[in-house]
Amino acid sequence: MLVSRSSFNLISRCAAEETTECHDSHYVIQPQAEKYVFSEVNRLRVEVGLEPLKKNLKLQVAARDHSCEMARLGYFSHDDFQGRNLQQRLAPLRLMWQTIAENIAKCQDSSPARTAVDGWFHSPGHKRNMLNPDFTETGIGAVVNQEGEVSFCQIFMRPNGKASELPK
Repeated sequence: MLVSRSSFNLISRCAAEETTECHDSHYVIQPQAEKYVFSEVNRLRVEVGLEPLKKNLKLQVAARDHSCEMARLGYFSHDDFQGRNLQQRLAPLRLMWQTIAENIAKCQDSSPARTAVDGWFHSPGHKRNMLNPDFTETGIGAVVNQEGEVSFCQIFMRPNGKASELPK
């Protein structure tokens, strides 16, 4: 999913970087899986001559929120359970951006992060997001449910101008 030109302000339900619990103990954030996705997507970008993406903590929280909700409520969609698309879900963020996109995946195997990145890489639309030279920032969420399924969300962004956040 690719959306262009808008501005946003953050309200977060899910965790900051160090927290591993998402809403309750049955849904656990997977920081190692998030790190793998970040490293592997950047490795693929560098391989084709692109700059690596930088972490954006507000996008990280938004990606975790969406991953948490998909795991907790048992659905898989770019739209949230209320039917809001990426642009609508990010409306509370105070960010200035030119272009934004996301990849989602749900995996249940011994290497879910590897499976997610491999699946995205072999899907033309997802690969286009991963290797889009316009994107410079990212946030990644990975949350496991009681059944061992890991819900992934990676949000890609190109800030509008030098600053990615609106002044307060």
